Amino acid sequence: MAIYLYNVLSIPIYALLIKNRKQLICLISTQMFLILALRSELLGMDLDIYVQQYGYYQSYSFFEIVKSFRFIQGSAIPWGHESGFVLLCWIIGKMGIDFHGFLVIAAAISMAGISVFFYRYAEDIPLSYLFFLAFEGFLYLFGILRQSIGLMFFIMALSALKERRAKKFFCGIILATLFHTVFIAGVG
Repeated sequence: MAIYLYNVLSIPIYALLIKNRKQLICLISTQMFLILALRSELLGMDLDIYVQQYGYYQSYSFFEIVKSFRFIQGSAIPWGHESGFVLLCWIIGKMGIDFHGFLVIAAAISMAGISVFFYRYAEDIPLSYLFFLAFEGFLYLFGILRQSIGLMFFIMALSALKERRAKKFFCGIILATLFHTVFIAGVG
């Protein structure tokens, strides 16, 4: 519990000490990444199930994974999550990376997306991170892996929408939907 308290209390201190926007975001995001990446494999909602499924997906061949691919619904593989998530698990597992390594990669994807979003759009960096913590955005990243990775593609899509780049927006929504179907609502 102390690490989470330190995380919250350190953000205003960093804001007083570091005036460079990019350095401040890098420091806060790196700290939050390390908390996410170095946690226990079972710290987070549903992670015990994700551990089992991660190992299970490794038993399939590439062609079985591709054959099971579905866009809107989960893959045709038993326990099939959305196809993008299953494929990502399979690729990372076939590289010899265990589940904790997968958590490190998921943490990197999540914090990179949040960092870029805050860098581009947040007027008050420390306050944005504190709101992210206070309203459980950071807690969300601990266990809701498919949605967390999908959220990063959704954030990318929103950035494209702001830039009025429709193709990039729809590609971002499609990628987000491959990780969790909730993001199909982004086009509605």
